[in-house]
Amino acid sequence: MHRTDTLVMMTLRTLQGPFILMAAVLFLCGCDDAAPRASNTNGDQAPNVYRQHSSDQQQRHSNWQPAEDPTVLHVAGLEFTKPATWIESQPLTNLRHSNFSVPGQSGEGAAELAVFIMPDAESVDFELHVQRWQIRFEPDASGSRPKPTRMQLRAGGVDIPAVRLDGAYQKPGAAWFTPGQSLVAAVLLGDGGQVVLRLSGPRSTVTIQEPRFISMIESLREIDSTKQSAQQSSR
Repeated sequence: MHRTDTLVMMTLRTLQGPFILMAAVLFLCGCDDAAPRASNTNGDQAPNVYRQHSSDQQQRHSNWQPAEDPTVLHVAGLEFTKPATWIESQPLTNLRHSNFSVPGQSGEGAAELAVFIMPDAESVDFELHVQRWQIRFEPDASGSRPKPTRMQLRAGGVDIPAVRLDGAYQKPGAAWFTPGQSLVAAVLLGDGGQVVLRLSGPRSTVTIQEPRFISMIESLREIDSTKQSAQQSSR
């Protein structure tokens, strides 16, 4: 073997580990409402674990109708009781299972509840979600991002991890940070993957609505797949 060939082989062996790691990260990556894939100005790379929904999900969106009962949220074999004042609207993208406008008080801006299903992601660590949400907040002068406040909820005998972040937030699809924002999110395991519920918007509105968000999570109850299919097909 020529010296050049030997050097090439040694280089490929050296790079094999990082390429395998990169392939694993890309396998998890999808796109949460057009979240940027490239590193930001600080060189951070937001891990992206959301995937496009199946053709059945896209078909459901094209035939979208609001739920008959505005106090109930059905998703991936799970059922929650939610405030009737959280108004459902057609999902903004095929990445979302559903989304809701969450009202503020005394003229404060509305927040948004976005619901996602992550197929084939049962084993994705919650900290990966936290890192991904955290990187959407603007760093301070030292380069540090807001410190997450972690919560441990419980419903139906299951521990449910949740988190809150506050600061200037880069909304999905936006090219800038909006100050005075908050995000509260939880991750559960449903039929076919993880279910992510994310409440985000003006800090005052999220703070007022956070207890209702937690109550909704804690109202969790499982429903059988036959009932779930009937509910989804009726929409």
